[in-house]
Order: sequence, then structure tokens, then C-alpha cells
Amino acid sequence: MHTKNCISEFMRPFITRDLFRCLLILLGLIMYGCTNDRHSDLPPEKQLDRGLEALSIFNFNEAQKFLSLAQPQYEVGSTNWPLATYSLALATWHSTPPNAENVAKAKALLLQVVEQAPSSEFAASALVDLGRIEEASDYLGDVENIPSAREYYQRVRMDFPQSEMSFRATLFLAQTYAQTFDPEQVEIGIELLDQLMASNPPEKWKGLAAQYTAQLYAFYLDQPEKAYDAYRMAVDSGLPRPADIDVSLWQFGLLAEKAGHELEAVEIYSEILREHPRSIYGTLAYQRAIDIAKRHPDENIHVPEQVTSGVGRTAFSHPNEGVVNEEPDQ
Repeated sequence: MHTKNCISEFMRPFITRDLFRCLLILLGLIMYGCTNDRHSDLPPEKQLDRGLEALSIFNFNEAQKFLSLAQPQYEVGSTNWPLATYSLALATWHSTPPNAENVAKAKALLLQVVEQAPSSEFAASALVDLGRIEEASDYLGDVENIPSAREYYQRVRMDFPQSEMSFRATLFLAQTYAQTFDPEQVEIGIELLDQLMASNPPEKWKGLAAQYTAQLYAFYLDQPEKAYDAYRMAVDSGLPRPADIDVSLWQFGLLAEKAGHELEAVEIYSEILREHPRSIYGTLAYQRAIDIAKRHPDENIHVPEQVTSGVGRTAFSHPNEGVVNEEPDQ
């Protein structure tokens, strides 16, 4: 009896902790059920709004919770059905942890949008997303299906020509060929990009396609002259990422040098110095411009003067009036 009591006393803290843990789990389940009941009592418009709000901040699991309640309440053909169905597909696809079941559900919902609302603005987006699902591996063991992805991208180009999604699909389609690293396949990707640029798209898409073309020529095919020409078109059309213009200009300058256009390279490096004085490429651009100026003393090349600010950041003055013919003071 004494031994039994000792065991009971010894086990009591563990039993108490287990009981407390079970109570917490039960309380959590009760609260979850109450929360779900509150959500299910909301009108579908409110559920849809809450789901879209969560989707806009990339809270996909929360979005899926609300949208899975809202979407079934909209009939096919109603105004909000394409939006609710497409949004639920996105939330389901990107919910964590990723798994085969969620991806399959997302594909089914996207196909519904394509089949039941073929003329809606969401149909083209659904086709692009179907291509992305086929092209990418979303979870461990997920097998890519590039031929299927290409079919979806081609369908967007055929069914929704000159649309934003068509331009996006062309870029993705070109990428499926470029990522093989096979020169002939890369050429196919470049041809697709040429078609996009020749179709008179908005300048931002033309600039993006031109920059991608330049990178394919430069880094995949080692054809600097063609890369330079394509980058010139990208700059003239407007580089697609304003925050990274200095990076793009630096890359463009290097390509200009490699293609034998050194004087053009100086102009590009000078633009970095004038327009992006705090760029991390400023010192490098300055030195390369100086080196080119020394190789062409008869050209009277002017390079913006490099100045060091009092707080240790690099800054540059306006272009000086002298010819660069010696190293700057250290």
C-alpha cells in the first residue's frame, strides 16, 4: 500500500500536466469551432472580402479559410463567381505546408474558371497559373511537366493576344526553352521574345523582353554584340525595375565594353555617376570610365568627378570640364 501511494505521488505531477494539456487542446478545439461558426455566419460578401484581404497580404491559409466558405455560395455565372473561385485557387495552391492534395484542388478550381468563365479577366490568369503549376515543383516529389506548361502558355497567347497575361505567358514560355541551356532551345526562346517585341506591346513589356533577350545573348550564347543591341533597346524602352536601374546600367556598360563600344560604355558609366551617386557600382563605374579615357586620349572624354562625402558615403559632383588623363587623388 505504501509503495502504491509513493507511485501515485510520483506520477501526480505528470498526470496533472497531461490533464492540463488535454484541457488546453479541448479548449482550443472548442474555440476553433466557435470561430468557424462566427465566420460561417458572415454573409458571403463579407467572407469574400476577408479572404481577399488575407490574400493581399499573402496570408494564404487565412484566405483559404474564408474563401472556402464564400466560394460555394456563388452560383456559376454570377458576378463574383470567377473572382471567388480564382482567389480560392490561389489561396489553396499557396497554402502551407504545400502538398499534392492542395495543388490538385487548385488546378481543379483554375480549370473551372477557364471552362465556366472563359471570357472573364480571370481565365487568362488561370491559364498562366496552370502553366506555372506544371512548370514548377511545388512540393517534395512533385514532377515538372514542361510540355504541359508550354501548352497552357501557348493557349494564353492564342486566346488572349495583346493582353498583359499574354505578354507574361510569352516570357514564361521563353524561359522554358532558355532553362535547358541548349543553344538551339535558347534561340527558340529569343525568337518568342522577338515576336513579343515586334507586336508593339506597351513599353514596359518591350523593355523587359529586350533586357531578357540581352541576358540570353550575353550569358547563354556569348554573343556580346547582339546582347548590346538588345540592351540598348531595353534602355530606350525603359528598364523594367526602376529600383535596379544602376545595376542594369552597370551590366549594360560591361556589355558595351565587351562588344567593343568603349565610348558608349563611358557614357553609360557616367550616367551611373550622375544619376545614381550612392550606387554600390559608382566606384567601379568611375574607375572603368577613367581607364577607357586613358586608352582614348584624343577623344577628350569627360568623366564625372568622384567625391567622398563627410559621412563616409560615396557621392559625385557634376561632370567636370577637364580631360581625364591621370589617376584621381587617393
